[in-house]
Amino acid sequence: MRFEHMAKGSLQALHKRSALSDIKYCKLDLCKFYNIGRQHGVAFSTSQHKTKRLLDLIRTDVWGLLSVASIGSARYYITFIDDFSGKIWVHFLKQKSKVFQKFKE
Repeated sequence: MRFEHMAKGSLQALHKRSALSDIKYCKLDLCKFYNIGRQHGVAFSTSQHKTKRLLDLIRTDVWGLLSVASIGSARYYITFIDDFSGKIWVHFLKQKSKVFQKFKE
């Protein structure tokens, strides 16, 4: 229980080196969430859209409501990522209703 969700192979290696005192055998009955958490995600396919210049494709995401406000009292932030250059802009927002205004700017 102390090792929480340590990799199964790592626990078995520790057992082989006798690093786990008071354990006579190493049979791991892992919880169902262990296997779910260890699954590898499938890679995203490459985009069909090929950007050829700056600002050709902008990806955006809004995050919030943050439990702790920033120094300027913002509880949301929005990111804009230029697909061509990879440049990222981050803007902090006090209200989610200001997203479209920030997008226009």
